[in-house]
Amino acid sequence: MERIVPQNKKPDYIFDAKRTTELVTILSRNKAVEKIFIEPHLKKRLGLSSPKIRFHGCQAVRHDDHVHVQIY
Repeated sequence: MERIVPQNKKPDYIFDAKRTTELVTILSRNKAVEKIFIEPHLKKRLGLSSPKIRFHGCQAVRHDDHVHVQIY
């Protein structure tokens, strides 16, 4: 992942809570979307409540800087 998103530039990244909330909300309302994986602290911080939103628990990568979406 570090090859794609250089970690030394993290201070330059801006988290857009409003747009992230809107995106996850739109995805959660889509019938083709089965699951959305996001960190629990982000789910709480963004006030998200869909049963489709889950914690992946994958130890390979963090999920507080990206979202996984599983579709049918």
